Amino acid sequence: MSPSPIPVMALSISGLRVAAVIAGSLAAAGAAPVPASGSPSSDGVGGDVGSCPSTHGPSARDAALLQTGHLVEHQGAVGKGLAEGARGVTSDCARRLQLWSESNSACVVVRDNRALLVWVPYGSSPGWDLPGGRKKSREPACETAERETCEESGAQVRAVERLSYNVFRCEIVAEGACRNPVDEGFLRKRWVSRAELDGLQYRGGTWGDKQGLLKKALRPSSVGAPVPGQPEFSDICGCKTCRGEGFSSASQRCVAGKETNPIEACACLRRGGRALVDDCGCKACEGEGWST
Repeated sequence: MSPSPIPVMALSISGLRVAAVIAGSLAAAGAAPVPASGSPSSDGVGGDVGSCPSTHGPSARDAALLQTGHLVEHQGAVGKGLAEGARGVTSDCARRLQLWSESNSACVVVRDNRALLVWVPYGSSPGWDLPGGRKKSREPACETAERETCEESGAQVRAVERLSYNVFRCEIVAEGACRNPVDEGFLRKRWVSRAELDGLQYRGGTWGDKQGLLKKALRPSSVGAPVPGQPEFSDICGCKTCRGEGFSSASQRCVAGKETNPIEACACLRRGGRALVDDCGCKACEGEGWST
């Protein structure tokens, strides 16, 4: 039995992240689509009360991702990156981000709106730090960040965005991927919330304004709470988009401070026996797109 198609009533794509509101959900709620208004703040939460916050301004290319089949290309790039990373602990981040420069680098890793920190006990100013370290010869900076994070925490990660000269936002690919200690060995790690950042002892002299980068990466604890007078809208995975929720593949549930990405949205549709159909009747998750 083939999946029953679901028409898309409102689809908001930011970068390669997707928040899809399906017609059935809106019809059941008796609500109209949320206008794309508001501007991002320093915490990545924008918009006026009563409208869905937009964390990043959509571009013409972003808006056409599903219609033109670029989603499939993105999924292929992700799969290729993970396949390449399986041969080691780094991905194809230099090609994806078009960043080939070399430098000592670190990762900001966020999961369920908590950031990964490691305790560095040595040096003149020990303390909590971003996972990262020294580059190897001819190793792009983003790969240095990925490798060092795995060597210090055991988790294989994938750099997805450059936050500063030598710090990247990274996503976890696999826990426990690195098992053999390298150099100083695995470090004590801790997942911290935004509210905990001001009370930590940080390692001195590394990675610039670590606390500032972490605060920008983590949303306030109030994100995820309902706003009086604001309608409830759910994405394809059932996450409350106006509360700043998105689906987490790692947790297999909706979490605050996350945005449902295209791969997760398609997976949620398949689990429900449904298919995402664009305006031309093409099934975007199956790689289809309209050809003139």
